[in-house]
Amino acid sequence: GMVNIGDLVIRFWPVDHSIPGAGAFGIGTPEGWVFYSGDLRMSGKQAKDTQKFTQEAAALQPLLLIIEGTRASMNENHKSKHFSEQDVADRISQIIKETKGLVIADFGPRNLERLFSVLKATEEVNRQLVITTQDTYLLEVLSHCGEVNLPNPLGHPHIRIYSEKRVRTSEWESDLIKRYETQVLTAEEVSTHPDDFVFCFSYYDFSELIDINPSGGAYIYSATEAFNEEMQLDAIKLKNWIDHFNFQLFGNPFTQENADNSDPLHVGGHARPDELLQIIETIHPCYLIPVHTECFEFFEKHFGSREDIKLIRPKAGESVILPCR
Repeated sequence: GMVNIGDLVIRFWPVDHSIPGAGAFGIGTPEGWVFYSGDLRMSGKQAKDTQKFTQEAAALQPLLLIIEGTRASMNENHKSKHFSEQDVADRISQIIKETKGLVIADFGPRNLERLFSVLKATEEVNRQLVITTQDTYLLEVLSHCGEVNLPNPLGHPHIRIYSEKRVRTSEWESDLIKRYETQVLTAEEVSTHPDDFVFCFSYYDFSELIDINPSGGAYIYSATEAFNEEMQLDAIKLKNWIDHFNFQLFGNPFTQENADNSDPLHVGGHARPDELLQIIETIHPCYLIPVHTECFEFFEKHFGSREDIKLIRPKAGESVILPCR
């Protein structure tokens, strides 16, 4: 899409990411085009969208590219295998097929692409996917917005909703539970037939399992967020819960960067280091500003001494003034 605001031209490109609706923006100014990548990657099901963006952005000979660097890292392993979202879906499907008992799939909030992969895997083995009220609401809203690649949970034969036992329930949640009355799942039902279900839960939902009290099954850790100290502590607590319920753990919650070089379960929604370089080289801006990164050194290594693509390090609270071309 394209709109004009004064003497500026604003363009939007859909890009490949784990969350629907992700996009990159370009602003055409009298001095040249300025691009912001947003969150993007080149290994998902919409990889062609990212390729289209980079090619069309390059054709506009941009002045500046502001690019995300979530997965920028000095640990570039060129021999590591690169997995796609389809590899994740295949691995999850394999685990579910081989598991007796309850399956928990933990892949972080709002990763609806991963949720869809898990749903397809549950359908293959005739299990039902159990989601939270928050995920139900999000799926419902997006289906009303015309997201054709996502399931509408209402009346879906393989989707159930687990409602937490709270003294007080917010109004939106009460309304949702009424709409999904026939799909609401109880702890008793899960306890009786654990082989029938796959739960989309995270560490923060573990208290709900106390009522279910499962014994054995599989815990699939497929989170993709950048790892930090707080998550390290959560991972220790998570392992204690997994041991308590006798789950078999798949995926490593202790991996420092949740790298995807050994297990497809940790494929994320952000560009790998090699993809970042490919995107930057293709667009080839005069100036480059990395954002949302903990490894500016990666960009310094590759662009610190370049004259054709000048690297700028942004500072908090300070404006960046670009020289005119």
